[in-house]
Amino acid sequence: MLGRSGLTPHLDGAGLYADRVVLISGAGGAIGSELSRQVLACGPRKIILFELSEAALYQVHQTIDRAAAGTNIEVIPFLGSVTDERKIRKTLSVHAVQVVLHAAAYKHVPMVELNPLAGLQNNVVGTKILVNQSVASGVERFVLISSDKAVRPINVMGASKRFCEQVVQDASRRLAGRNGPAFSIVRFGNVFGSSGSVLPLFHDQVRRGGPVTVTHPVVSRFFMAVQEAVHLVLHAGSMALGGEVFVLDMGEPVKIETLARRVIHSAGLSVRDEDNPTGDIQLKFIGL
Repeated sequence: MLGRSGLTPHLDGAGLYADRVVLISGAGGAIGSELSRQVLACGPRKIILFELSEAALYQVHQTIDRAAAGTNIEVIPFLGSVTDERKIRKTLSVHAVQVVLHAAAYKHVPMVELNPLAGLQNNVVGTKILVNQSVASGVERFVLISSDKAVRPINVMGASKRFCEQVVQDASRRLAGRNGPAFSIVRFGNVFGSSGSVLPLFHDQVRRGGPVTVTHPVVSRFFMAVQEAVHLVLHAGSMALGGEVFVLDMGEPVKIETLARRVIHSAGLSVRDEDNPTGDIQLKFIGL
């Protein structure tokens, strides 16, 4: 799909997570659940899975708890929102959390565009609460999972993620030289397998017989596999000294139209266009 080889997994900073208490917010999502799997492999003392969706939390807890069988690693599921300040405060303090990996966010661009206040409440206010309570409870390291849509944002979701970055950067500046968490931010683009990825949409559109919708013929994005993205998030988090924004090297950008064509071809079908009017699946450009 990407026209490149995959990243060879080797985490130099795995020791940072070993024998630590790690909280993963949004643990039931594609990024959060992969974070949980890879952190587990680092040998933490305790993993706290914090998730708003009961179904998602049940699934990731089953998976991680089963994988932790036979080890001394404690896996604790917490059902709740990052906007619940009292629950966040209690979770961080009671379990003496040392590392926070903040992946919880509303990240579907159309949904946040249609529900901007809910998006800002969850993303920005939730991040502010988690940052403040991490400082208050003595967390050692805080990593915000951000997005390339935060760069010169043109939609509410991207703006909310940039706001989240500014909350983290502000806390890092205010605590500079004092005994507070090492804050860092990791930005990446479209992750295959994540709920915000365009790939599941394309596959679904192909299954339904098309059309496959693309915003514009020249639009391109950076893509990674979820395993690659999470590996680099953990690596960046282990390198952070405080206040950095890490941008992942995601290879060369891929045109969305090219990706759509690859998805159609991978299903054994052909694209219906001017050059091939009898093709199977139509490509439809719907505008930015």
